[in-house]
Amino acid sequence: MKNKFRCDFCGIETDWVARVAIAPSYNRMYSEPKYACRACHEKKEHERETSIRKPPSPPPPQQA
Repeated sequence: MKNKFRCDFCGIETDWVARVAIAPSYNRMYSEPKYACRACHEKKEHERETSIRKPPSPPPPQQA
């Protein structure tokens, strides 16, 4: 019998979870562990990768 896990993001019961703790510009080693099912993991990875590649927004113009 396989162990079942619960996704901390969507709440489904699954037999596979992942936790990303360290990646470029990302460190959650000392945060409370959160585990994601495959769908949530892929969504979060895409969001994280998109935010890494996205250049920072310029500051708003100063009011005189």
